[in-house]
Amino acid sequence: AVLDLMMDEMDAGFTLSHTIKNRFPDVPVILCTGVTSETGMKFDSSESWVKADATLSKPVRFEQLEREIERLLSK
Repeated sequence: AVLDLMMDEMDAGFTLSHTIKNRFPDVPVILCTGVTSETGMKFDSSESWVKADATLSKPVRFEQLEREIERLLSK
């Protein structure tokens, strides 16, 4: 699943990611976000509260997204 962090609500991407990982733990989740460039707040998927397998900063290049998808599917 490829999700944007900020959708209808500020934390919608976190909430959806958390729901997906709880219900379907084997489904890889990638969070895309522009939060770091907008606010300076940095986070990544290695932090325990982020329920995603990868985080990508916007703008996301196709090659970058493709590489992450291939990496996650090959696990």
